[in-house]
Amino acid sequence: MSKIFQKIITIILLASFTISCNKSKEEEIIVPKTKPKTVEFGFNLHDFNIVHDTIQSGDTFGSILDRQNLDGKQVYDIVAKVKDSFDVRSIRKGKPFAILRSKDRTNKIQVFIYQPDRLNYYVVDFRDSITAYKKTRPLTFKSRTIAGALNGSLSETLQNLKVDPSLAPKIAKIYAWSIDFFKLKKGDKFGLKFTERYINDTIYDGVDSLKAAFFEYKGKKIYAFPFAPDENTKKQQYYDEEGKHLKISS
Repeated sequence: MSKIFQKIITIILLASFTISCNKSKEEEIIVPKTKPKTVEFGFNLHDFNIVHDTIQSGDTFGSILDRQNLDGKQVYDIVAKVKDSFDVRSIRKGKPFAILRSKDRTNKIQVFIYQPDRLNYYVVDFRDSITAYKKTRPLTFKSRTIAGALNGSLSETLQNLKVDPSLAPKIAKIYAWSIDFFKLKKGDKFGLKFTERYINDTIYDGVDSLKAAFFEYKGKKIYAFPFAPDENTKKQQYYDEEGKHLKISS
């Protein structure tokens, strides 16, 4: 590693961990006041009667449509039209779906929405002509910095600081050959800078990546900074403040 690189990460080090380790501090997160939701899945919900439900054991796309006063021939035609965009056989028990119905007295189904996970959803639109498509909610990434002293295990300490404890095993892999986490003691100092994912800028979706870290271990602070010498490198590499490579557990 070059001296230039060492200087760069030293600057990052000073910028990231000027926070005092005598007490825990977090970046202030301003949570905007929520307003009544009017648009979801790209539709103005005030225009429809809405039914939220989950897939039950034995449910199929066809049986759900059967309950919407559509006969077998109609269901067959719908499945044939949407099969290239939405594999109706993929619906799974426990997954949420929504049905948007017209507000007139017919209460006719207008849209079917299936959510296989929090990030993605499928839409079958019955208005005008039948169409189906997949949409992915936008992701945003927010940076967060914490520093303090261990109070119990790393997972417990992170949980007390309202950080996803799933970050703990990621950190353990990065420091696998540098720190024995079973030998860390209560009161040992640490600092972490990481990013968190948010769906639609509001729904928390977990920790994305670690940007910088240090742990006090046997009287010495051991740092970790990500560095990608090759943009095509799939596995993130980490180095200490002197530019020495940290061997990561597989």
